[in-house]
Amino acid sequence: MFKHLLTMLHYPKTGKGQQIAIFPWISTDFTNFSSPEILQTPGQLTTVWYDDFGNSFTLRRVGIGGWAQGDNTTWSGATGQTPNSPFFLDSVASATVRVITTTAVGYTPNGEAAGPANNWGSWVFDDTLTVVPNDRLKLIKSNTASTLTISNIDTRISNQQNDPDAYVTAPAGADAITVIRPYVATKCATTAATTSLSSGIAVQVGTAGNWGFVQVDGLAMISGKGDVVAIVAGAPVVPDGVTAGFVKGAAAVAANMLGTAAAAHTAASGLVPVWLSILGYA
Repeated sequence: MFKHLLTMLHYPKTGKGQQIAIFPWISTDFTNFSSPEILQTPGQLTTVWYDDFGNSFTLRRVGIGGWAQGDNTTWSGATGQTPNSPFFLDSVASATVRVITTTAVGYTPNGEAAGPANNWGSWVFDDTLTVVPNDRLKLIKSNTASTLTISNIDTRISNQQNDPDAYVTAPAGADAITVIRPYVATKCATTAATTSLSSGIAVQVGTAGNWGFVQVDGLAMISGKGDVVAIVAGAPVVPDGVTAGFVKGAAAVAANMLGTAAAAHTAASGLVPVWLSILGYA
Protein backbone atom coordinates (compact mmCIF):
# COMPACT_ATOMS: atom_id res chain seq x y z
CA MET A 1 0.00 0.00 0.00
CA PHE A 2 2.86 2.39 0.83
CA LYS A 3 4.33 1.97 -2.64
CA HIS A 4 0.92 2.75 -4.14
CA LEU A 5 0.68 5.90 -2.00
CA LEU A 6 4.06 7.12 -3.25
CA THR A 7 2.94 6.56 -6.82
CA MET A 8 -0.11 8.74 -6.35
CA LEU A 9 1.86 11.47 -4.61
CA HIS A 10 4.35 11.53 -7.47
CA TYR A 11 1.68 11.62 -10.16
CA PRO A 12 1.68 15.17 -11.55
CA LYS A 13 -1.96 15.34 -12.64
CA THR A 14 -4.77 16.15 -10.21
CA GLY A 15 -6.25 12.70 -10.73
CA LYS A 16 -6.90 10.27 -13.56
CA GLY A 17 -10.62 10.32 -12.90
CA GLN A 18 -10.94 14.06 -13.53
CA GLN A 19 -11.84 15.60 -16.86
CA ILE A 20 -8.48 17.14 -17.73
CA ALA A 21 -6.62 17.13 -21.02
CA ILE A 22 -3.70 14.74 -21.51
CA PHE A 23 -1.56 17.67 -22.68
CA PRO A 24 -0.19 19.84 -21.16
CA TRP A 25 1.30 17.11 -19.03
CA ILE A 26 0.75 18.98 -15.76
CA SER A 27 -2.59 20.60 -15.00
CA THR A 28 -2.61 24.30 -14.16
CA ASP A 29 -3.28 23.93 -10.43
CA PHE A 30 0.20 22.44 -10.00
CA THR A 31 2.19 25.06 -11.84
CA ASN A 32 2.49 28.23 -9.76
CA PHE A 33 2.31 27.94 -5.99
CA SER A 34 3.90 29.58 -2.99
CA SER A 35 5.18 26.47 -1.22
CA PRO A 36 6.06 22.91 -2.34
CA GLU A 37 4.75 21.72 1.01
CA ILE A 38 1.20 21.88 -0.31
CA LEU A 39 2.08 18.97 -2.58
CA GLN A 40 3.05 16.82 0.42
CA THR A 41 6.10 15.70 -1.51
CA PRO A 42 7.89 12.71 -0.01
CA GLY A 43 11.60 13.39 0.08
CA GLN A 44 13.35 16.56 -1.00
CA LEU A 45 12.98 18.93 -3.94
CA THR A 46 15.18 16.65 -6.02
CA THR A 47 12.30 14.15 -6.03
CA VAL A 48 11.31 13.42 -9.62
CA TRP A 49 7.60 13.44 -10.49
CA TYR A 50 6.46 11.44 -13.48
CA ASP A 51 3.47 10.57 -15.63
CA ASP A 52 2.28 7.66 -17.74
CA PHE A 53 4.04 8.78 -20.92
CA GLY A 54 7.73 8.65 -20.01
CA ASN A 55 7.90 12.30 -18.95
CA SER A 56 9.64 13.47 -15.77
CA PHE A 57 9.37 16.72 -13.81
CA THR A 58 10.99 18.37 -10.82
CA LEU A 59 10.40 21.49 -8.71
CA ARG A 60 12.23 24.79 -8.93
CA ARG A 61 11.72 28.20 -7.39
CA VAL A 62 10.79 30.63 -10.14
CA GLY A 63 13.64 33.10 -10.62
CA ILE A 64 13.95 36.74 -11.61
CA GLY A 65 11.54 37.75 -14.38
CA GLY A 66 9.25 34.74 -14.04
CA TRP A 67 8.55 32.00 -16.57
CA ALA A 68 6.25 31.43 -19.50
CA GLN A 69 5.15 28.05 -20.77
CA GLY A 70 7.92 26.52 -22.86
CA ASP A 71 10.75 28.64 -21.43
CA ASN A 72 14.14 27.02 -21.12
CA THR A 73 15.21 27.63 -17.52
CA THR A 74 18.72 27.59 -16.14
CA TRP A 75 20.61 27.99 -12.90
CA SER A 76 22.89 30.70 -14.27
CA GLY A 77 21.99 34.02 -15.83
CA ALA A 78 20.56 37.02 -13.97
CA THR A 79 21.84 37.57 -10.45
CA GLY A 80 21.05 40.02 -7.69
CA GLN A 81 20.35 40.25 -3.98
CA THR A 82 16.70 39.40 -4.48
CA PRO A 83 15.89 35.91 -3.16
CA ASN A 84 14.78 35.02 -6.68
CA SER A 85 18.33 34.86 -8.05
CA PRO A 86 20.42 31.66 -8.05
CA PHE A 87 23.36 33.34 -6.33
CA PHE A 88 24.42 36.71 -5.01
CA LEU A 89 27.88 38.22 -4.46
CA ASP A 90 28.43 39.95 -1.12
CA SER A 91 31.26 40.67 1.32
CA VAL A 92 31.92 40.39 5.03
CA ALA A 93 31.74 43.49 7.21
CA SER A 94 32.55 41.53 10.36
CA ALA A 95 32.01 37.98 11.64
CA THR A 96 32.15 35.58 14.55
CA VAL A 97 32.40 31.82 14.21
CA ARG A 98 28.59 31.77 14.25
CA VAL A 99 27.35 34.90 12.46
CA ILE A 100 28.44 36.88 9.41
CA THR A 101 27.53 40.56 9.21
CA THR A 102 27.41 41.49 5.52
CA THR A 103 28.03 44.72 3.67
CA ALA A 104 24.84 44.39 1.59
CA VAL A 105 21.84 45.31 3.71
CA GLY A 106 18.50 44.15 2.44
CA TYR A 107 18.13 40.40 2.83
CA THR A 108 14.60 39.32 3.63
CA PRO A 109 14.66 38.24 7.32
CA ASN A 110 14.93 34.44 7.36
CA GLY A 111 14.48 34.46 3.60
CA GLU A 112 17.71 32.48 3.26
CA ALA A 113 16.87 30.00 6.04
CA ALA A 114 16.01 26.41 5.20
CA GLY A 115 12.27 25.94 4.75
CA PRO A 116 9.52 25.73 2.15
CA ALA A 117 8.67 29.43 2.32
CA ASN A 118 11.91 30.42 0.62
CA ASN A 119 14.77 28.44 -0.88
CA TRP A 120 14.78 25.24 1.15
CA GLY A 121 18.18 26.26 2.37
CA SER A 122 20.61 28.85 1.05
CA TRP A 123 24.35 28.46 1.50
CA VAL A 124 27.22 30.88 1.97
CA PHE A 125 30.64 30.32 0.38
CA ASP A 126 33.87 32.04 1.45
CA ASP A 127 36.73 31.26 -0.91
CA THR A 128 39.24 33.03 1.34
CA LEU A 129 39.08 30.45 4.14
CA THR A 130 41.91 27.94 3.83
CA VAL A 131 42.53 26.43 7.29
CA VAL A 132 39.66 23.93 7.04
CA PRO A 133 38.43 23.42 3.45
CA ASN A 134 34.96 22.36 4.60
CA ASP A 135 34.52 25.72 6.31
CA ARG A 136 34.20 27.42 2.93
CA LEU A 137 30.61 26.26 2.45
CA LYS A 138 27.98 26.65 5.19
CA LEU A 139 24.21 26.30 5.37
CA ILE A 140 22.42 29.49 6.40
CA LYS A 141 20.22 28.59 9.37
CA SER A 142 18.68 32.02 9.93
CA ASN A 143 19.27 35.58 8.82
CA THR A 144 18.33 39.20 9.36
CA ALA A 145 18.53 41.98 6.80
CA SER A 146 22.31 42.10 7.18
CA THR A 147 23.43 38.97 9.11
CA LEU A 148 23.75 35.30 8.18
CA THR A 149 23.77 32.73 11.00
CA ILE A 150 25.51 29.46 10.16
CA SER A 151 25.74 27.95 13.66
CA ASN A 152 23.24 27.96 16.51
CA ILE A 153 23.92 27.68 20.22
CA ASP A 154 23.20 24.15 21.39
CA THR A 155 20.86 24.59 24.35
CA ARG A 156 21.13 20.91 25.29
CA ILE A 157 24.70 21.42 26.48
CA SER A 158 25.19 23.06 29.85
CA ASN A 159 27.81 25.53 28.65
CA GLN A 160 25.66 26.40 25.60
CA GLN A 161 28.37 25.73 23.07
CA ASN A 162 28.10 26.39 19.35
CA ASP A 163 26.74 23.60 17.21
CA PRO A 164 29.26 21.68 15.03
CA ASP A 165 28.69 23.90 11.97
CA ALA A 166 30.55 26.85 13.54
CA TYR A 167 33.60 28.14 11.71
CA VAL A 168 36.98 27.06 13.03
CA THR A 169 38.21 30.59 12.31
CA ALA A 170 35.77 33.41 11.74
CA PRO A 171 35.74 34.98 8.26
CA ALA A 172 37.72 38.19 8.07
CA GLY A 173 36.31 41.60 7.29
CA ALA A 174 36.23 42.31 3.52
CA ASP A 175 36.17 38.59 2.61
CA ALA A 176 34.24 38.07 -0.60
CA ILE A 177 31.31 35.70 -0.09
CA THR A 178 28.63 34.19 -2.32
CA VAL A 179 25.11 33.35 -1.19
CA ILE A 180 23.96 30.29 -3.14
CA ARG A 181 20.32 29.28 -3.67
CA PRO A 182 20.41 25.77 -5.15
CA TYR A 183 16.77 25.37 -6.18
CA VAL A 184 16.25 28.70 -7.95
CA ALA A 185 16.09 28.68 -11.75
CA THR A 186 15.73 31.63 -14.10
CA LYS A 187 14.61 31.97 -17.69
CA CYS A 188 17.77 31.36 -19.74
CA ALA A 189 19.18 34.80 -20.55
CA THR A 190 20.56 35.52 -24.02
CA THR A 191 23.95 36.21 -22.41
CA ALA A 192 23.93 32.66 -21.02
CA ALA A 193 23.03 30.98 -24.31
CA THR A 194 26.48 29.46 -24.77
CA THR A 195 27.54 29.08 -21.13
CA SER A 196 24.58 27.54 -19.28
CA LEU A 197 22.97 24.13 -18.95
CA SER A 198 19.21 23.73 -18.76
CA SER A 199 17.39 23.21 -15.45
CA GLY A 200 14.30 22.07 -17.33
CA ILE A 201 11.45 23.39 -19.42
CA ALA A 202 8.75 25.47 -17.72
CA VAL A 203 5.40 23.73 -18.13
CA GLN A 204 3.24 26.80 -17.44
CA VAL A 205 3.46 30.43 -16.36
CA GLY A 206 5.35 30.97 -13.09
CA THR A 207 5.65 34.10 -10.93
CA ALA A 208 9.06 35.07 -9.56
CA GLY A 209 9.42 33.83 -5.98
CA ASN A 210 6.80 31.12 -6.32
CA TRP A 211 7.45 27.43 -7.06
CA GLY A 212 6.73 25.57 -10.27
CA PHE A 213 7.41 22.41 -12.21
CA VAL A 214 9.99 22.09 -14.95
CA GLN A 215 10.14 19.10 -17.29
CA VAL A 216 13.49 17.32 -17.37
CA ASP A 217 12.81 14.21 -19.47
CA GLY A 218 10.49 13.00 -22.20
CA LEU A 219 8.65 14.89 -24.95
CA ALA A 220 8.49 18.60 -24.11
CA MET A 221 7.11 21.66 -25.83
CA ILE A 222 9.75 24.42 -25.93
CA SER A 223 9.53 27.99 -27.22
CA GLY A 224 11.34 27.93 -30.56
CA LYS A 225 12.89 30.72 -32.61
CA GLY A 226 13.38 29.02 -35.94
CA ASP A 227 14.03 32.24 -37.84
CA VAL A 228 17.43 32.59 -36.13
CA VAL A 229 18.64 29.11 -37.04
CA ALA A 230 15.98 26.82 -38.47
CA ILE A 231 14.87 24.00 -36.19
CA VAL A 232 15.13 20.76 -38.16
CA ALA A 233 13.37 17.53 -37.24
CA GLY A 234 15.90 15.02 -35.97
CA ALA A 235 18.56 17.68 -35.30
CA PRO A 236 19.64 19.27 -31.97
CA VAL A 237 18.19 22.41 -30.42
CA VAL A 238 20.27 24.78 -28.28
CA PRO A 239 19.57 27.96 -26.26
CA ASP A 240 18.89 31.01 -28.43
CA GLY A 241 21.00 34.15 -28.14
CA VAL A 242 18.25 36.50 -29.33
CA THR A 243 15.21 35.75 -27.17
CA ALA A 244 15.52 34.70 -23.50
CA GLY A 245 14.14 31.24 -22.76
CA PHE A 246 13.87 30.24 -26.43
CA VAL A 247 15.78 27.62 -28.41
CA LYS A 248 17.06 27.53 -31.97
CA GLY A 249 18.36 24.85 -34.28
CA ALA A 250 21.92 23.56 -34.33
CA ALA A 251 23.89 21.85 -37.06
CA ALA A 252 25.72 19.51 -34.71
CA VAL A 253 25.51 18.03 -31.24
CA ALA A 254 26.49 20.58 -28.56
CA ALA A 255 27.29 20.24 -24.86
CA ASN A 256 24.39 22.50 -23.87
CA MET A 257 21.80 21.08 -26.28
CA LEU A 258 18.36 20.52 -24.76
CA GLY A 259 17.44 17.61 -26.98
CA THR A 260 16.40 16.61 -30.49
CA ALA A 261 13.65 18.40 -32.38
CA ALA A 262 10.69 16.18 -33.20
CA ALA A 263 9.34 18.57 -35.85
CA ALA A 264 10.61 21.36 -38.08
CA HIS A 265 10.06 25.00 -37.11
CA THR A 266 11.16 28.11 -38.99
CA ALA A 267 8.90 30.75 -37.42
CA ALA A 268 10.01 33.46 -34.97
CA SER A 269 7.96 31.99 -32.10
CA GLY A 270 5.78 29.05 -31.14
CA LEU A 271 6.05 25.89 -29.07
CA VAL A 272 8.08 23.11 -30.68
CA PRO A 273 8.11 19.40 -29.68
CA VAL A 274 11.56 18.32 -28.48
CA TRP A 275 12.69 14.96 -27.12
CA LEU A 276 14.75 16.06 -24.13
CA SER A 277 18.31 15.05 -23.32
CA ILE A 278 19.02 17.60 -20.60
CA LEU A 279 22.42 17.06 -19.00
CA GLY A 280 22.34 16.92 -15.22
CA TYR A 281 19.21 19.06 -14.64
CA ALA A 282 21.56 21.97 -13.82
